[in-house]
Amino acid sequence: MASTRKQGPPPTQPNPWQAVALLLAMLAAHLVANLVWLNADTRVAVDEIAVRDAQAVYYREALFGDDAGTLLNRLVRVGDVRPGNPPAPLLSLLGGVALELTGAWQDAAALTSTLALLLLLIAVYALARRVLDPPMAVLAAAITGLMPIIYTASRIFVPDVLTAALVFWALYAALRSEGFRRGGWAFLAGVLGGVALLAAPAAWIYLVPMVIVTAVMGLLAIAQDSQRGAADAAETGRLAINLLVAIVAGGGVAAPWFFRNAEALAKAADDVAAAEPERIVASDPLGLLLSWLATAVNEGVFLPLLVLALLGMIVALAAPALRKAASALLFFWPVLVLFLAIPYLGTPTARAIFPVLPALAIFAAMPVAMIPTPGARRGLAVLLVVALLFPYGNLSVAPYGDLKRVDIPLSAEETGDVLSVYRETIHLAPGVPPLGAVGGEGPRLAQAETVIEEAARQEVVRQEQVEQVEDTSEIDGLGSYDLFLLLRSEAFDGLSPTLQTHARDRFTALMSAFPADYAINDALSFVQADVLRLSPQAYEFRFSFRVDKAITKDWRMYLRGHVADSELHYLPPDYRAQGYIEWTTETNPPATQWEPGSFVILPLRVNAEPINYQFKVGFFDAAQGFFGRPVVLDIDLGTIPE
Repeated sequence: MASTRKQGPPPTQPNPWQAVALLLAMLAAHLVANLVWLNADTRVAVDEIAVRDAQAVYYREALFGDDAGTLLNRLVRVGDVRPGNPPAPLLSLLGGVALELTGAWQDAAALTSTLALLLLLIAVYALARRVLDPPMAVLAAAITGLMPIIYTASRIFVPDVLTAALVFWALYAALRSEGFRRGGWAFLAGVLGGVALLAAPAAWIYLVPMVIVTAVMGLLAIAQDSQRGAADAAETGRLAINLLVAIVAGGGVAAPWFFRNAEALAKAADDVAAAEPERIVASDPLGLLLSWLATAVNEGVFLPLLVLALLGMIVALAAPALRKAASALLFFWPVLVLFLAIPYLGTPTARAIFPVLPALAIFAAMPVAMIPTPGARRGLAVLLVVALLFPYGNLSVAPYGDLKRVDIPLSAEETGDVLSVYRETIHLAPGVPPLGAVGGEGPRLAQAETVIEEAARQEVVRQEQVEQVEDTSEIDGLGSYDLFLLLRSEAFDGLSPTLQTHARDRFTALMSAFPADYAINDALSFVQADVLRLSPQAYEFRFSFRVDKAITKDWRMYLRGHVADSELHYLPPDYRAQGYIEWTTETNPPATQWEPGSFVILPLRVNAEPINYQFKVGFFDAAQGFFGRPVVLDIDLGTIPE
């Protein structure tokens, strides 16, 4: 009599509700951590963030102002708000709503990025569930939330996290459409894609590959069904119709805003192009690809996590259990995104790769998911999260002193080419301050060194001396900048009318000796620039301008120092990826106080290496961002005498 083998108990399946509870706990932890960070951060918003903050105020006034009127009037007023630069109306609109709901809490606008992070993590979990079991899907969401560029960006008022969340939800809907063969999900994917375009117009770089890959997957599925005799020609037609519906739905959501602001968007694009460095020429495709990968490592996820994600891609291709539609979409979608983004954008930035990083998080969870023993699988998942919490503390609480950065050099020479194991700051994009812990570096280069402070003290003494002039000969002995200080001083009002007139005429004569034929815009023309060396690495710039027209809004001035590739290693690490260093300052006196027909001199003290720079000088404000033609100056600071 044949014996029968005793069957063991069936393997236990993970409880999805436990995974959901763990996901909710993780979301709560991120919310609390970011609230603590926002409460501790006292840095002033600058550059792009300042522009978006102002936009949020405009949207709040349009929606909730005392004279807003009916709902239709409010919507019209919202449409009349001029796009910021760079444009992202959805984020600013949400920021305006947050300001109203919280009573204009100063960090309410930035909190929208944290809420977008929670939305993104839920999307990652939902999409990962198409490939992994619930606990491993939670791990994928946890990895996403612990990617350095993602959690640092979620604390400031930038559209990147919101854009990634919307793109990933559109990706989820596209996957559920089964290759655009299910009309409802295809329509939802289109709507979410249109909303993503309102979060960031550049989202088309991620949406077009999503459409292409999803459509190809649908056609391949139809071809397979046809081989089994289960498909007919109507399926291909249905796919085409659903694809068209998705495109029309997305266009219907985004097109009205784009058409209404077409002229302003074109001008903003021209201004940004004029103010930005030249794109890298794609004459070396391999070198450019490596540059993008280095940016992904150093400014995005750090080396260990990228290695784990690449291993997960190999696992996904080799493991039958993971060779699913979701894996194919997550694999080919980022590849096609890079195929479009690299030629179009040229110079890599962390912002450009931001929306595809959650896909890498799902792949990073796959090697853990393939471990057969449940206890070992859970233990390794915990160890992975703990390991990711180490750089999280460095970028969130305070840098780890001498251990704040670990890099792997890519060459024996000090060229600055490294791959970061972890670091203390992240650079998202030009115009966004370096991201890091509250106790880390400020949003600009530190300008409070002793030499700068001493120069400021001497400036006070100097101004006091200028204010003591008593006759025309002393006025004639002053230079243009000293005269400018005199005209702005309180002592000027105490001078006799004769001396006042002489000082004004003398200053105008000195400034008029230079041609002012370079128009920044219709209100301001460039006259000249002077550079003084305060110490081996401290300088004072003095930029002179002629005011051609009254200015109704306060401006900020920026100075960008571009360097050759061979001298990138002289720049602080946070600026090497973009190829230039940047300083900004308030205009003093404010631009609204400049009188038409007068001249102004704007000083700016900086710390910089004594090397050759191509400097770009320009202006921006909260309403329109960067505008006008920048002034381009080639200056070798090493030749400036001390």
